[in-house]
Amino acid sequence: MAVERGGGVEPRERDILELVAQGLTNAQVARMLWISPGTVRKHLENAYESTKRHKVRRPEAEDYGPNPDGRRRFGTISSAITEVLRRAELELRVRDIRVEVERSLGGPVSRHSIKGHLHRGSSGSNPTFERVGHGRYRLAHRRPVDLS
Repeated sequence: MAVERGGGVEPRERDILELVAQGLTNAQVARMLWISPGTVRKHLENAYESTKRHKVRRPEAEDYGPNPDGRRRFGTISSAITEVLRRAELELRVRDIRVEVERSLGGPVSRHSIKGHLHRGSSGSNPTFERVGHGRYRLAHRRPVDLS
């Protein structure tokens, strides 16, 4: 029968944690305290579970902004890149695209995220972006879709 424990680390668990922190093995701790190595292991598991359960604060939605996990809405960066290149009407360097995207979104965006979107958007049968040189992109010329 399991007994529900209160919050925090029990005194015996604290003793064992201190000995392990000094570099002793489970077997050495067991010999010192006249208990089995399995009991030492169980006390360590209980201490870990106790700290995991009671010390970790679950993040709140307001900690991260619009989405609870802190990520932007799907498609936000691609849309911002498209808008930046549409307004520029010419080719831009990746660093300039990044600066404008950050300004548009109101926060930092990683260089790798920008480069990844540009790379993925410049491949395939109907690319959104066109790579015109090393680190330089522009909007791709769209071919009209034949609906007949």
